Amino acid sequence: MRKDRTMRFGRLKIFIVLLPAALSACGPSQVVASFDLSIVIVFLFAVLSACATLLVPETSDPHRKLDQAVLLFHSQARPLRAERLIREAIGIFRKNNDQLGLASAYQTYGFFFRSHSIEKWRNTFTKEGFLDKKAAYHSRLVNSIEYFDKAKTIFRELNHYDGLTNVNYNMGVTYEYMNNRLLACQAYEQSLENYRKSFLQNPDANVVVPGGFSNYEEAVASHKKRMGCAE
Repeated sequence: MRKDRTMRFGRLKIFIVLLPAALSACGPSQVVASFDLSIVIVFLFAVLSACATLLVPETSDPHRKLDQAVLLFHSQARPLRAERLIREAIGIFRKNNDQLGLASAYQTYGFFFRSHSIEKWRNTFTKEGFLDKKAAYHSRLVNSIEYFDKAKTIFRELNHYDGLTNVNYNMGVTYEYMNNRLLACQAYEQSLENYRKSFLQNPDANVVVPGGFSNYEEAVASHKKRMGCAE
């Protein structure tokens, strides 16, 4: 004779603690969820998926994707989602044959690889790597230069001196991080040359000068002095 067995559960309080390594898209803060349930089924992957897109509106605009990516890796310490957005933007720019947009995406990738948010996720990137499988945590500054150089190539082909001014400046900053005085000095000098050509093309251009400096040349001179560049 078959007997039905009934499992009776009393009031069960379950605490689910999702550690930073699990919530890779949500930032390094610990999240604790508390439930009073009879039976609990947790779909962890669904939670992670929802978390990954938290506060990141869907958009098909590649420029908007890059803006979102910068916000994520620069201000929110969420580099995993940021890298995905950058790569999505690159795919769209390539499909549309938008070379200037592609240069912008490459430059953003360069900023990404040298961002401090990557250092905060060192264990994750060391173990799992990046979406760019040629990149690695230990070579992230080299990867930053590689993407800046891709942007530089396009800007040069388009005679886009504003872009060249900016990308050479940021290559110089990355070389500073790498303690490579020679290449940092070369990049800063190239940035100045591009700035002067850009000014001749458009004397009325509104140049964004780094904080604390009265003009762009003064800002670059500060970097060159710090690196001991020859005058």
